Amino acid sequence: LGLARVAAEIGYGVAVGSAGLRGVVVPYSGVTVTGAGAQTYRVGGRLLWNRAGAVNLEGAQQDQGTGITDHRLVLEARWQF
Repeated sequence: LGLARVAAEIGYGVAVGSAGLRGVVVPYSGVTVTGAGAQTYRVGGRLLWNRAGAVNLEGAQQDQGTGITDHRLVLEARWQF
């Protein structure tokens, strides 16, 4: 059975860097709510470089609707060779 789920994210990009290493910083926030009462709130930032790499730092708070709250802090890095 499928439960209702709504997810939204908003962010904006700001160009940073010099001629040798240009990138975009994207601060963002998001929310997900399900019909079962679960809620997730996220806030973070992404740094994207010349299509070659990215770093993402995100904090989240998740409530499954049971009264137990989960907190997360995630650091993710990707680089293409």
